[in-house]
Amino acid sequence: MTDVQQNPQAKKAIVNDTETTFVGWYILSNGWEVYLTSNFDEDGYANAYVQGFESEFGSVSFEEHKPYIRAMCVDAEFAKEVELGNLAPPIGGKWVNESNTLH
Repeated sequence: MTDVQQNPQAKKAIVNDTETTFVGWYILSNGWEVYLTSNFDEDGYANAYVQGFESEFGSVSFEEHKPYIRAMCVDAEFAKEVELGNLAPPIGGKWVNESNTLH
């Protein structure tokens, strides 16, 4: 597992007035979006911000979500999509770029 703080593809966002580092994103067939704050461990679990009926930080299971994932990007692909403006931050959040400005 990559240390999120030293992952060059990690992207920071302000979510609920808290700066959070993200390493990936996926959307489920029910429309819930999962913003990964850690990579999946050897047991298939990761920490994430889940934006659904209620939005909250917690743990997610790749095996439980796998059949319902409709789109996903992690690491370099995630970083590229954020930089190109193709991936929005969680609702109400803002991406923070390297010069500490929000977009």
